[in-house]
Amino acid sequence: MFLTEPQAKSILSEYGFTIPEAQVIHDPETAEQVANKLGNVTLKVLIPAWGRGKKGGVKHTADPQQAREIAQQFLAGEFDGRSVQDVLVEQFITLEREYYLSITNSRSTRGPVAIISSKGGVDVEELVQGYSQSVVQESFSIRRGLPAYKARDMARRAGVERSQLRNVGQLLSQLAKLYQDYDAELVEINPLGVSKDGKLVALDCKMIIDDNSLYRHRDLASASAEVLNERQLFAKERGFGYVEFNYFGEIACAATGAGLGLTAMDLINDIYPGIVAFFLDVGGRFVGSTGDVIKLAQMFPNIKAILVNRYGGFGRGQVIAESMIQGLLDAKPKVPVMLSLSGSGEKAAIEYFKEMEAKVLEAGITFEWTSHVATGTETSCSRRGDVDVIEYPVRRVVEWAGHEYKRRPPDWLPQRQDWEQTTRNLVTEAMKKRPEKEYRELSKTR
Repeated sequence: MFLTEPQAKSILSEYGFTIPEAQVIHDPETAEQVANKLGNVTLKVLIPAWGRGKKGGVKHTADPQQAREIAQQFLAGEFDGRSVQDVLVEQFITLEREYYLSITNSRSTRGPVAIISSKGGVDVEELVQGYSQSVVQESFSIRRGLPAYKARDMARRAGVERSQLRNVGQLLSQLAKLYQDYDAELVEINPLGVSKDGKLVALDCKMIIDDNSLYRHRDLASASAEVLNERQLFAKERGFGYVEFNYFGEIACAATGAGLGLTAMDLINDIYPGIVAFFLDVGGRFVGSTGDVIKLAQMFPNIKAILVNRYGGFGRGQVIAESMIQGLLDAKPKVPVMLSLSGSGEKAAIEYFKEMEAKVLEAGITFEWTSHVATGTETSCSRRGDVDVIEYPVRRVVEWAGHEYKRRPPDWLPQRQDWEQTTRNLVTEAMKKRPEKEYRELSKTR
């Protein structure tokens, strides 16, 4: 759960942080009244998203009339694909220095890590790459927390001014306690500013709470739906796992499992980072969900292709095929759809596609499918499968999106040209052992 800035700052204040005076407004008139009261103000769109300042969602003014105009501009449209309902009008504070504090999860240590920098106001990526001498990271025990003495030492090594070491260290230690108390995945203060009178003020805060812990935080759980956009609500109401990457992305990805979905998205992102709009994990409950995948994709402005991966498991192939065809005919997507379908019930699924393909084509829908055993000759929409059952669909949606497909494996991955042929040989040998005569015959063409 991504908390809004006022929610996050309210929690910060409970842990000893000073925050600027501010008010959430819903209309331009109130913005003008608050600006009259506070003087020089900052107006921020209130949506759970990163990089508002870079995208024009944060503006400063000392003129109450201009504050009204800015608020009207924010409330009149969308920001990063979300309808803006609220704007934060906050007291503007002139800073002498800016620091960066955060507590987040570390995959390498499988625990929390504290990060502090004496160069606040920039992205974490810029901190690590351009200001490595001013950045200090330390893992700590989730049970014991981050002791104040260790936090002070981190602040010293990061280059925090000597006069601020004690206070900054104490706040970093408290941030770690907040992280633990609220089951957070990320707590980030950027910047923690030093005002002209020497006070430390948290000017911006991002906080993400683990959804699985919300039963322990009833007050947050009751407000969780308030920060969801229409697409997140759509997925949540249907019980799907949903991650939105880029509202202006061009490819929609869905799968019956995160592993399969992540594999496909890794192949896409290795070539064109940021091109994936969202990932939808429909789990094993694929019946009736294909239409939902298409409807969700139609909520994005730039979607050019939809990729659906289904492999293995509990759901029979024919049920998946029926859900796919029904979803196509109901939702009538205006962009092409690619389905990778393998596992139990493949044979029945292929027969169903043969039976129903004409209806799909008559509806003017562009649709292709593949599976491990597909030869590409079953129907006009079928494509050869075997070990390309993941890579071919990826290549196809990338091409539909108007881009060239060219693998760019990471530098750390050794190139082994024999691996692909070895995999093909293993698939062929496995097919020879299948009890169905058709599969044994198909293995001879590999």
